[in-house]
Amino acid sequence: MGNYFIISTKSLPSGSSVTFKDSSFFLRNGKNAIFPSSSKILARSAEQAPSRQRFKERPPVYFEELGLLVKFGTEPKVNVAEGQCLWTLRQVLPQIPVPEVFGWTQDENFTYLFMELVHGIRLDEIWNVLSRLERDQICIQLRSMLEELRCLRQPPVDSFVGRYLSLTKT
Repeated sequence: MGNYFIISTKSLPSGSSVTFKDSSFFLRNGKNAIFPSSSKILARSAEQAPSRQRFKERPPVYFEELGLLVKFGTEPKVNVAEGQCLWTLRQVLPQIPVPEVFGWTQDENFTYLFMELVHGIRLDEIWNVLSRLERDQICIQLRSMLEELRCLRQPPVDSFVGRYLSLTKT
């Protein structure tokens, strides 16, 4: 700790459609691999969560065969800024475990974030069965990650972290 990382909006990948060709998605699936189309994503969503199709917010869709998770939805729930944030954390603070972002795209209906499918058990699913010692160890790990996050800085004239929340606060 002690090192600070200054992040500017100018250093972030931007645009409504971004693909990281150097990501592990293309190493695993081939350099000419393509992300699933919106119609394939919606069809897979209907298979994986049929009861959620009438809702605006749907759970992420996974493509096990591609090692891919697609989070999709409308602003403000799903947006490019989330992809930028995860991409930046992985670049600047690789010791903080975040899924690898492979890219994103937007169409007239949704924003689609293409990211690494991470296998495991969610903490909220097992918290109640963990011992006190296991919970304490997890809290120590989380505290360490938060300390690392506090090393991020932004130029005052280029402030963007927290801007979204402050603009939409009611």
